[in-house]
Amino acid sequence: MKKAAAVVTNKGGRTCHAAIVAREIGVSTIVGTSNAMQVLQEGSEVTVCCAEGETGYVYQGQIDFEIESIDLQDLQEPKTKLFMNVGNPEQAFGLAAIPNQGVGLARMEFIINNHIKAHPMALYDMQQGRYVKGSEKIEQLMQGFADPLSFFCRQALSRHRYDCCRVLS
Repeated sequence: MKKAAAVVTNKGGRTCHAAIVAREIGVSTIVGTSNAMQVLQEGSEVTVCCAEGETGYVYQGQIDFEIESIDLQDLQEPKTKLFMNVGNPEQAFGLAAIPNQGVGLARMEFIINNHIKAHPMALYDMQQGRYVKGSEKIEQLMQGFADPLSFFCRQALSRHRYDCCRVLS
């Protein structure tokens, strides 16, 4: 999704995985169209607009647009409590500048993946002897470690290594 200019799905809602991840990485997304895969043709150029209220629109071709920058210092705190979804630690300070009451969802698997460069579930599957696509790269990262579990415990959980790994094993 990080490479996508926009995402349009047939299924899903505001809180579906595609919507949350896309919002987190700043990609315009329209979910739950029911017929996007039938209407949109592969290779066609479209403009996805999510700036016109609650409904997203897909326009044929590339439409000119303007970007309006808003100084976050001028924003007033909203009446509704706003909690942030965090999955990328590098964005944490930028997100902290937006008026909010804290973190509502911390995507730990993304944070760990960002830190150790291997998804926790990929390591778990490798520990269980299952095939993992891209395991060659993970095995390079794991050089010097006995197995995926010891790599995970040392790299991701260094402070609480023993307590957490007792649970994982």
